[in-house]
Amino acid sequence: MGIPDREYFDAKGAAEYLGCTLDDIWYYVRHREGLLRVAIESPVEFLAVLRESSIVIQRELSNFEFSLESLDYPRITLAGYETKGLELDTQRYLYFRWSSLKESFEVGVHVYAFEDIEGREVNLWFKTADVGGGLEFTFVRVDADPEVDKLPRGSLFTLEELERFRGLEKLENLKKSKNISNSQKSFVLPFKADEIAIAMVSFGNRFVEKRGVIPTAMELAGYMLDTGGKELQMTWNNEKERYDFGAVGGKRLSERSFKERYGKYLRTV
Repeated sequence: MGIPDREYFDAKGAAEYLGCTLDDIWYYVRHREGLLRVAIESPVEFLAVLRESSIVIQRELSNFEFSLESLDYPRITLAGYETKGLELDTQRYLYFRWSSLKESFEVGVHVYAFEDIEGREVNLWFKTADVGGGLEFTFVRVDADPEVDKLPRGSLFTLEELERFRGLEKLENLKKSKNISNSQKSFVLPFKADEIAIAMVSFGNRFVEKRGVIPTAMELAGYMLDTGGKELQMTWNNEKERYDFGAVGGKRLSERSFKERYGKYLRTV
């Protein structure tokens, strides 16, 4: 009977498994948009909910993340009827990128934006005392100084994540060796492309290049607001539930239209 594979490693073990140095590990964790993700065991006292499974969650978190007056972390409570149909993440580990570490005087270093192994955003919630079975948003405090090269206490590198990262390395080497053309990128322009199409495709491919995963429609919208807000003059109009593009003739796009365009521009073959 052979020895079973390990489920997780510390930083030194991860370096040995990948055949690289500790400096390489820190580089891919702290730089390159957090290409190598850190994991924690999913806290048993909280529910891990996929952000994309609720329009309410997507809207509230987007409002928080792109508000100029946002607090340390989102204060969101869902009533019982708003929790119906939520998709739970039942995996043992949750992942986060180094850039997801937040620090404030009030709560210290903390994380609220986790991911599952596939790169979908997962957030933590706890049950309220309401009769209707409501949920309240929460976060995880971590014992770490994000300015120095050390992992938060209790964090690790899972075997699945190391294998995913190794696959990205092979893909990058394949692209270099075969000189893959732009026509094979994850997002492609339609035959007749307007300014919004060009922006969505450009930022979609930029997301893939930096993070190594294809974003969901909501992740792409958030990325465009976060990194391209000034360039595109793109804002979210919460009252009318639409995106406004000041830099492209003041064009507007509803949330539904954005998702429809996303589906058209995403390469399927």
